Amino acid sequence: MYGLGVPSKTYNLLTAGKPILFIGDPDSEISLMVKEYGIGWSIDVNKKKDLVDFFRNLKPEDKNDFQLKGQKARLLAETLYEEKIILAQFQKQMETNFKD
Repeated sequence: MYGLGVPSKTYNLLTAGKPILFIGDPDSEISLMVKEYGIGWSIDVNKKKDLVDFFRNLKPEDKNDFQLKGQKARLLAETLYEEKIILAQFQKQMETNFKD
């Protein structure tokens, strides 16, 4: 499924302010976004033990980390992926590509 995991698949989670647990190819765009912005966790789909360990090691004390990652996700949605920002970038790119 490499190449099918793109950030647009996660916009609803970002907007909701929820941290992301991504299970897939570590080089996919979603995995890279999760790691780069610290908005959740990325687990290689081929490393089942890592996923089991993730769930086994969850503790009530992790609540603050979950909340922080969720807040970062919401901020990312508001600063990089908000509709007006994307449309402005699209318009700029179109104007650049189709100059007279």
